[in-house]
Amino acid sequence: MAGTPLGGLDVNIGVGRYLVAAVIVLALGATAFRVATAPERAKQRRELARQTCVQTGGEWVQAQRDEVCRKPGDGQ
Repeated sequence: MAGTPLGGLDVNIGVGRYLVAAVIVLALGATAFRVATAPERAKQRRELARQTCVQTGGEWVQAQRDEVCRKPGDGQ
């Protein structure tokens, strides 16, 4: 019985290291996925903004380097 706590401790450290490694690998995978899909998400947000602008009576225009919603009465 005297050897059990140390033996159990060794196993727990091994499991802990495995879990930490698994979390790191999952975090790296999630980060890679977010980076890879960023342009698609940006395109979807821009399209939704364009649709919302037009539906609310605005006009989607190019202003300098950005696309913006110009609504009547904005003074632009």
